[in-house]
Amino acid sequence: MNHRNLPAALATALLLTAGTVSAQDAPATPAAQSDEEMTAKMAYEMSRNTRGTVEYCIGKGYLTAESRRHAQLLVDLMQPMAPEGHDGDAVEQLGKEGKVMVEGVAQPLSSAPMGEAQWCKDMGAGMEAGAAQFGG
Repeated sequence: MNHRNLPAALATALLLTAGTVSAQDAPATPAAQSDEEMTAKMAYEMSRNTRGTVEYCIGKGYLTAESRRHAQLLVDLMQPMAPEGHDGDAVEQLGKEGKVMVEGVAQPLSSAPMGEAQWCKDMGAGMEAGAAQFGG
């Protein structure tokens, strides 16, 4: 995937789907968790990380407060997928620190090929487009 399109694709995919991931793309899962459970966990964690990342981007001046509403819509849509006993606070905090989750690994936005500002703007545009599909 073109890294330039990654932020918008992530945000739009999470808003438009349940965040499904093919088995070959998903990290190795413990035998006790099914692929469906792991996919649900990843989708929920991505929504929480995105909400944190939005806060980071707003703080840097790359996004407006309107993006906060779109991020909350994303979390609300993914909330039913939250694993029991998992609140997502840790991955949201990573987002607030400017780190995005990519295949289960925290990556600093500062290393984004298109630059941090453009990454945030692309993510914001993707979330806005996705939110429009849900009347948000």
